[in-house]
Amino acid sequence: MKKKALLFVVAVLALCLVPSAMWAKDVTVALIVPLTGGGAFYGKIMKDIAAGVIANKQGGIKGFGEIKYKVYDEGTDPAVTASNIEKAHSQGANFVWGGFASPCEAMMVRKANELKIPTLLTNESTYKTMTCDNKYAIMPVLGTMEIGQVCAKYFKQKGVKTYAFIGADYIYSRSWEKSLEIGLRGSGIKQVYANWHDFKKVDFSADIMKLKELKPDAVIRSFGGDGEYIIVKQMKDAKYWPSIFIANCTMSGYQVTMSELGPEYIVGVTAETCQDPDNPRWQAFAKNHQKNYGCLPTWLSQGCHDTLWVMKLAVEKAGSLDPEKVAKALHEVSYEGVGGFPCGPFTDDGYVRNGIIRLVEFVNGPPPWDPNLKVHRKTVCELEATPLCSEKVDEFLEKEGK
Repeated sequence: MKKKALLFVVAVLALCLVPSAMWAKDVTVALIVPLTGGGAFYGKIMKDIAAGVIANKQGGIKGFGEIKYKVYDEGTDPAVTASNIEKAHSQGANFVWGGFASPCEAMMVRKANELKIPTLLTNESTYKTMTCDNKYAIMPVLGTMEIGQVCAKYFKQKGVKTYAFIGADYIYSRSWEKSLEIGLRGSGIKQVYANWHDFKKVDFSADIMKLKELKPDAVIRSFGGDGEYIIVKQMKDAKYWPSIFIANCTMSGYQVTMSELGPEYIVGVTAETCQDPDNPRWQAFAKNHQKNYGCLPTWLSQGCHDTLWVMKLAVEKAGSLDPEKVAKALHEVSYEGVGGFPCGPFTDDGYVRNGIIRLVEFVNGPPPWDPNLKVHRKTVCELEATPLCSEKVDEFLEKEGK
C-alpha cells in the first residue's frame, strides 16, 4: 500500500514538472479566403500572410498553446462563405478570419453573431457589412461612407468647381457617391456628368467623349473590377486627363495596380487608402513584403497582418477562449498597426473608434522602401472619422438625401 502511495506521489510530482505549455489550450483560426473565383489572386496572398504571421506567432499567446489554422475557400461566394463558417464552427474554430468581397464579408458578420464566434475582417468593405447589432466581428479600417467624405474635403481644398462620376452599379459605389454629394452641399461644386455601368463594363469611349466636351475639373471612377484600370488607359490614350482623377485602383495597393497599369499610366491617379505611405512602420512592412510573400504590397496586406496581432492581444486580455469574453476583449484592445495607423480600439458595432482615410496620388519617383519602383504614393488629403454602423448610415443618407 505504501509503495502504491509513493508511486502516486511520484506521478503527481512528475506531472507538475511537465511544462505548462503542454497543458495550454491551442487557439484555432479558420481562414476564410477566396482561393477560387474573382478573388483567387488575393486569397493566396491572404493565406500566405496569415501563415507567415502565425508561424512567427509574434511572441506567442501568453497562457495558451499553439496557434493552429485551417484554410476554407469562400469562392468569392456568400453562400459558400456561410457553409464554410458553419463547418469551421462545428470543427471547433475559436476565430474566423479573412473575407474579400463585400457580400462575403457581410455574411461573415452575420454568421459571427449567429454562431457567436469571434470574427476578424481584414480589409475595407461597404458600410452595409457592419450592422448595429454586431457584437462578434471587428474590421480594422474604414468603410465606404468615409470615401465620399474625404473626396468632398479634397474637392473643396483644391477649388474644384465641376466633377463627373463614372460608377459601377455596385453598392460600394452608391454609398461613395451619396456621401460625396452630401459633403459638397452648399459648396457650389456641381456634378456635371454621371453614368453608371454594369460591373463588367470595359469600353468607356462614349464617357470619355462626353468628358472631353464637358471638361470637368475632377473625375471619379468608383470600384468596378477590370474597368477600374481600363478607363485610365483609355482616357490617357485618348489624350484626355482631368486635373484630378480619383479611382479605387484597388485601394491604391501596389501589386495589381502596377501590373495592370504600369508607371506610364498610373502617374496622376489618386486613390483612397488607410495606409500611411510616410509612416516608418508601413515602409518597413512594405520593404519586406515582396521577400516574404512574393509580391508587392496590396490594399489588404496590412489588415491581414494587423488583425492576427489584435487576435493575440484579445485572447491574452480575455485570459480565455470563451467567445463572449474574447469578443468583448476584441473591441477593447489596440495595436499600432503596420499600415501606420492604430488597429483598434473598436466601437461596439465593430469599427475602429478613430480611423483615418487618405487620398494618395501616384507620382514619379521610387518609394523610400524600394528603389527599383518608378512611382510612389503622396498623401494629398486625409480625414479622421469614426464610422457608423449600417443602419445609422442608412438613416443619415435618408435624412440628408432629402
